[in-house]
Formats: sequence, structure tokens, C-alpha cells
Amino acid sequence: MKVKLIPQSLPVLILFLILSQSLQAQSRTRTRSSSNSTAAPVVQKPTVQSTAAATAPSNNSPAQSQEYLSPLEREVLDELNLARTQPTQYAAFVDEWRKYYTGKKFARPGRQSITTWDGLAALDECVNFLRSATPLPALQSAKGLHLAALDHARDLGTSGITGHRGSDGSMPEARVERFGRWMNSIGETIVYDVDTARAMVINLLIDDGVPGRGHRMNIFNPGYTVAGIAVGSQSSFGAKCVIDFVGGFAEGEAGDHQSGTSRTRQRTP
Repeated sequence: MKVKLIPQSLPVLILFLILSQSLQAQSRTRTRSSSNSTAAPVVQKPTVQSTAAATAPSNNSPAQSQEYLSPLEREVLDELNLARTQPTQYAAFVDEWRKYYTGKKFARPGRQSITTWDGLAALDECVNFLRSATPLPALQSAKGLHLAALDHARDLGTSGITGHRGSDGSMPEARVERFGRWMNSIGETIVYDVDTARAMVINLLIDDGVPGRGHRMNIFNPGYTVAGIAVGSQSSFGAKCVIDFVGGFAEGEAGDHQSGTSRTRQRTP
């Protein structure tokens, strides 16, 4: 199989995982030297009955306090929700990137030019998808879910690992369960080259080179109602953005809201 190599400075190198109980990744027909992408069937889980408050969207604007989010993290949540609630309007933002393409070459001001997999075909497909998409409710934010994403963002930045398995062997569902209970389904997206919030979301929506456009499907999965967004601080391996999506979330006890990296937890095999 001929492998296509692209620069390691790809503006947004993204990894996608929708977990299955077996956690076996489906194989891809083409690979990149600087990125590994995995996709598997969605984990379905019975709704958890809990005395803790379950987070779920009630309108187009998240109601919970978001003091725990950084300005960039809030912007990413706002961009995700703008795309979900007003996809036709968001299509215009994506279409503005048309001017940056020359064939399969993509050159955005202030960023290194790259060679894409799909060229304008992926952008056109994304624009058409957004123009015909049914608006969805806004994703809510939850502190415990944010902390789970932050654990992994910090781990990626300090350890140099890639992918959804942490340096302690944990997978996304185990990290989320450190801080609360997830409901119905769970998925995770990782952005490896942090950019502006809009640029990161547009890149996830275009999803160049990703079979099935899994990152786009994460954003427009009607089963996801809550998102935990975390951008790790700059380190020797750069800042990473981790987004955990769930079908619902019940916060754990207040005492559980501490960094999972400083706690001993049972590892996922």
C-alpha cells in the first residue's frame, strides 16, 4: 500500500475515538506518518439513575456556570454550539476557507502550507452537509467532564504520547468516571495543534482524510448532550485540546473534583 506522507505541522492533527466495549480500532485504508486515527462503534450504556444532578441541554445557550473553563475553552464550546444550533450559518464560515486552497494545497495566512488528502472536495462536502443539517440543541458543559479531558490533555503534553490511552493505561470512559457518571454513550476527540477556536472546529468539521468524517459526526451526534473541553498548557510536546462527549453526565461528589493525575485509579485493560 502506498503511504502518503504529509508534514508534521499539519494545522490540526486530530485523533478520533468512539469507544466500543472491545475497544478494538477499525483499520484505515491509508495512514499518515504524523497521525493515527481510530474509530469504533459507539458505547451504549443504560441511563444512570443518580441523586446527583444530570447535565442535559435545555436551550441553545449552556446555563451552567463555566468559571472553570479558560477563555479559549469557552470559545471552543461556543463554536461547537454555533455549528450545532445554526449549521446553515456556520456553512458560510467554512466556505470562506475556499480561498486558501490551490488544488490540494492549503495555505492559510500565518500557518504553514500543507498538502491535504481531499482538497476542496472535503470542504464542499462539509458545506453541503451543514446547509442540509437539522439544528441540534447546544452542548452543555460539566466541570467533571472538563476535568477528565484536562487530565488527558496534560498527560499528552507532558508525556509525549498520542492517542486515547493515557500513560496510566486509562481510556476515556475510565477518566470520565473519576469525576462522575456518564450516560448513554461516550466519545473523544483530540486536537494536536491548538489554533483559534473557530479554526479548530472548522478543521474538525471538514475532517480532511478521515473516513466517515468521524470528527464531524461527533459534533453532530444528536445523542451527545454534554461536552468536556480542555486545552492543556504549553509544554515540550505542545498544547493539546481534548473534547469528551457524552449522552449525559452526573457530577461526582465535590471531593472527587481533583486532578486524576494525582490520584491512584484502577486502570482499564
